[in-house]
Amino acid sequence: MSCNGNYVNGWSKDTPDTFDTAKPNETSEVKDAHVIHITNGYYRGSSFSGTFELAKPRNPYWDTKKKGRRVFVKAYWFCHKPRTSWPAVLIEGTEYRLEEHYNGVVVRNIGT
Repeated sequence: MSCNGNYVNGWSKDTPDTFDTAKPNETSEVKDAHVIHITNGYYRGSSFSGTFELAKPRNPYWDTKKKGRRVFVKAYWFCHKPRTSWPAVLIEGTEYRLEEHYNGVVVRNIGT
């Protein structure tokens, strides 16, 4: 499913809660962005890899014992964004690398 730039704040009745085969399927260009390159990140039942723009570049991590180390990214889930924050991708136990002043392509949507 392609969003064609039509992104929504908040879930709709059709937004899947989990989806085990969701993958990055839309990208956009960024300039001078703070990004994270992730190998085998995890969000809502799906494992995927890609370069993501950080939503909170100064303090990107959310770390709790219950949910593990996560990073907030400016990406959508089936063309939707959680209403109160950006998605928090699980990076605990994965390979990742932070980069500042990145110019290039980032993942903008995860879906099918």
